[in-house]
Amino acid sequence: MRNNYEKFDDVDIKAIFLYTPDTIVNLTSGGDGFAKKLDIFESINKKFMTGVLTIVDQNNFMKTFIPTQNSYVVIVYKTPLPREGLPTGLGTQFSPDDVDYESQMIFKVSGIIDTAMSPKQPGQQVRLRLVSPSYFNDNITKVSKSYQGNGVDVITKICDEYFYNRNNPEATNMPDFVNKDLFDKLGKEYIFALGSKYNFLSVDQDSLSESRVNFTFPFMNPSRMIEMLLKDLVSSNGDANYHFFETASGFKLATSKSLTTRQPFMSYTKTNSDTRTKFRVDERLQHFFTPQTVYFKKCDYRDVQIGKGAFTSKIYSFDITQKSWNPRVFSYGVEGPYNQQDTPGKYPVLEPNNFNPRFKSEVDAISKYDVVDTASFRYELPDGSTDPDTYVDVEKIQSMRSEKSLLSNTYVEVSMAGNHMIEAGKTINLVMPPSDLGNSRTPYDDKLSGSYLIQDVHHEFDLIGFSHKCTIGASRNYELTQANTVQFNSGDLINA
Repeated sequence: MRNNYEKFDDVDIKAIFLYTPDTIVNLTSGGDGFAKKLDIFESINKKFMTGVLTIVDQNNFMKTFIPTQNSYVVIVYKTPLPREGLPTGLGTQFSPDDVDYESQMIFKVSGIIDTAMSPKQPGQQVRLRLVSPSYFNDNITKVSKSYQGNGVDVITKICDEYFYNRNNPEATNMPDFVNKDLFDKLGKEYIFALGSKYNFLSVDQDSLSESRVNFTFPFMNPSRMIEMLLKDLVSSNGDANYHFFETASGFKLATSKSLTTRQPFMSYTKTNSDTRTKFRVDERLQHFFTPQTVYFKKCDYRDVQIGKGAFTSKIYSFDITQKSWNPRVFSYGVEGPYNQQDTPGKYPVLEPNNFNPRFKSEVDAISKYDVVDTASFRYELPDGSTDPDTYVDVEKIQSMRSEKSLLSNTYVEVSMAGNHMIEAGKTINLVMPPSDLGNSRTPYDDKLSGSYLIQDVHHEFDLIGFSHKCTIGASRNYELTQANTVQFNSGDLINA
């Protein structure tokens, strides 16, 4: 595949195949060629990837194709970037391994969204609904089962039993697309010759857990089982608030803190339209590093955050064995999920003062109340000690609630050139120009620039003009990496 970025929004699509048990149809213009548009969606807040494939049927293909049969769409592509010397915008360069790998995605066709007559081409325009094979399996599976052991190990076991692993497809009775024999049998070129970054399930090192679980699930989908397990997990570092989600490189399991404190893998710089430089500029690569539009959709929604218990909350726990009430108050300034020892300078404690009075009325306000039931000594372990799993960890509940409500304190929607390295769960550095150029002491906006967690990704492929664009939804916590802590050399970027 290519390694030269030839045009704006460039993409090198190796193959988009529609697979059925009887044949493989090449949907790109180099083959049978009637695919028009492909949209792929992933998010840290959703467990599975989904997509939409738009085709223009000029040969009455849909009269013989039945979407509900065992049919799949296989996509292999990459952004054709230079293997050597490509800067990240953070004072470093991408390694060849980061740049020169293929993004490989496999979807199951689950149905037809709609059909219409194409306005510019003969034939019927059909939009096919694509879902992750694991999503399909999850939707049709409900089981009653018990699990016990380490929480992360139990989640891994559930994934192995019910979700599609392209390196072990026999476990879920699905096609082995990595096997060259499948393509040889149907007379098609093998498309998985080069490696990818795929790993069925990746767990962040900081998200490993020693939590033991003991659950019996009555007639549940596997994803619902995992959702319940995530609420009980606490990492070895004492962090909760786990996310389980799927990207092109596999499933991910990580805590919010692990995600938000990752180092950015690259930097994007939004410049004013009249910016001029003395350097020679490769406009194609400059376009790759420059967001087209940046839309800050949410900043400091204090009323919503206070209402969800971001800064203070109170839980009344009712002990069903002692028949007593135990109130507990949470204060962010004392028990916030982040502290200065772990992340100095990034998550300052909120203490109102004369210089920063904006939280004075919020720190003391409690607007989130809850009531939970606990059992104090009804259940015992074999040695006679109390089983800790019978307790409700009210401290962790309140801390998790605070962290969740502040996770998207600043949420920005960014449209940019397509990039096969972009995934939900990664972080980027975003540099915004100052709003007041004449009086600004820095070449960037101090408040809006900095490190952002990619929560949502929309990959948009034009399969007629062969272009690839991305729209990401990125967020950062209440106080995250300040812009001046990220070293950025604009000369490195524009000479890319």
